[in-house]
Amino acid sequence: MAVTLDLENDELATLFFNIQLDDRTQNDPVMEKLILRMESLIYSRFSIDEIERYKDKVLNGRSMGEYA
Repeated sequence: MAVTLDLENDELATLFFNIQLDDRTQNDPVMEKLILRMESLIYSRFSIDEIERYKDKVLNGRSMGEYA
């Protein structure tokens, strides 16, 4: 089965980093596989500087209370 999403670059990167930060996805084999595929796509599509910018945007967008 295949799923197709039409996301802009910033939407894809934001989704990826939000999924990575979500503790509920850490032990789910399906989510782990999705994260690996998204990671491959992210690192092939973006420069390191762009990746860091999106990552910082997601990390700074969350308040400290959301990490607990």
